[in-house]
Amino acid sequence: MASQKSSNALAERADGTYLCQQYGVSTRGSRRTLRLNRPTHQYQRHRDPCTALREWVRELSQTRVRYGYRKITVFLKREGYAVDRKLVYRLYREEGLTLHPRSLQRRKAVVTRREANRW
Repeated sequence: MASQKSSNALAERADGTYLCQQYGVSTRGSRRTLRLNRPTHQYQRHRDPCTALREWVRELSQTRVRYGYRKITVFLKREGYAVDRKLVYRLYREEGLTLHPRSLQRRKAVVTRREANRW
């Protein structure tokens, strides 16, 4: 729900900027038209893009194909990165590196004659 809300705020901010640039409307006028709060319109993200860590996670997931985000987190901690599993999971998901679940193959139980003839 939170991601949907923030994406709406991003879209509304883009709409306000569009109105200002294309139609020469003031920022107050665009906010009034869109019913947008001033803090929402002026907000700028402060999140660090983590580009070095992002590249390292991508490289690890390509060399070790069956590693999920948890194993990669352990590997990064051993390398000396101070990372949280939530951060690694977010980067893993944003890079589209989700691990596909293995199909469960049913194995037939092998019954020997000796076990079958037991009383």
